[in-house]
Amino acid sequence: MKIEKYELTKKNIYNVYLSNGEVLELNGKVITDNELLIKKDIDNELYDKLKRDNTICMLMDTSVKYIDRRLRSINELRDYLKNKEEDTIIIEEVIDKLIDYKYLDDDRFTKAFIKDKLNFTNWGDYKIKNELKRLGVNEEIIYNNISNIDDNIYYERINKIIDKKRSDQHKRNLFKPLKTKQEIINSHNPNHWIISEIPHIKWFTEPHGRKMFTKFYRRLATEQKLLRRSEEVIQIGKKTIKFKGIGIPIR
Repeated sequence: MKIEKYELTKKNIYNVYLSNGEVLELNGKVITDNELLIKKDIDNELYDKLKRDNTICMLMDTSVKYIDRRLRSINELRDYLKNKEEDTIIIEEVIDKLIDYKYLDDDRFTKAFIKDKLNFTNWGDYKIKNELKRLGVNEEIIYNNISNIDDNIYYERINKIIDKKRSDQHKRNLFKPLKTKQEIINSHNPNHWIISEIPHIKWFTEPHGRKMFTKFYRRLATEQKLLRRSEEVIQIGKKTIKFKGIGIPIR
């Protein structure tokens, strides 16, 4: 096959007219990389290479635009490309190129993700970790970055949520356990923060707060089954009460 002419259709995209009547749509980079302006003949091997190179070039451009909107994890981009290309070998080649060009870096992505969630949401380590795992980030990378978060951030968040409930709701309906549970438990590590921190938050030292705190813990233990050790009693305050083996601090 011979190349008969080129026609620019849009930015850096050309129609390449062949002698057999076929028209190839090629990126300008593919044309220059394969020296088509010098070569006039295209054999079957070069033809297949041009189509493959053009697919990779197209996916590279699409990926860069996708990443430019916000940083992406490697697996997140992989899933995105699977909707555009069936050849997994080509997809992995595109990903390797993007890693080499520093467009993809799961450690950098994780740092940026954590920073955004801490600055613009009430998410805690528990929810951040689960979302990063869903996005396919390696657990070692997640742990190394999560462990660097200042613990005071979580304490202030929980305190803020509870203070907001106190100011927003009527005294007789001061605390909605299920809703607050979703905001706190699902966002933060329950074993660490609900057991060791919430009893010391000032709101729970008030009479009404103690009552609702006990109610909150009962629902937490029975509905979410986050604490499963049947014989353990946790001693935090001066007294404890037991239900299904769980110690409930009372002050």
